[in-house]
Amino acid sequence: MRKSSSKKVGCGDEIIIVLAVDLLHRDELLNYFRTKGIFADEIGIWNNVCESYAKEKLKQVEEELRDAKRKLRKLDNEAKRKDSAITKIMTLLGEKIKF
Repeated sequence: MRKSSSKKVGCGDEIIIVLAVDLLHRDELLNYFRTKGIFADEIGIWNNVCESYAKEKLKQVEEELRDAKRKLRKLDNEAKRKDSAITKIMTLLGEKIKF
C-alpha cells in the first residue's frame, strides 16, 4: 500500500479534483497528478469518502425535512382547533347579544 501524498486536501478540494479528473484524458490526468503531488490511487478513495459523506448528509437533511413537516402539521392542526374554538365563542356571543 502506498503512503498518502504529503499534501493535505479537504473534502471540498477532493470533490473539485474528482470532477476535474473525470474530464481529463490519461496523459492530462497523469500530468495533473504530478503537478498537484497526488497519487492516482487517492482519487478513488476520495470519491468513496465524499460519496458516503454526501449520502449521510442527504439522510440528515431528509430527516430534518420530515421533522419540519411533522411540526407544520401539528401547528396546522392546532390553528384549526383554535379557529374552531374562536368560531364557537363568536357564535355564542352573537346569540347572547341578540335578545
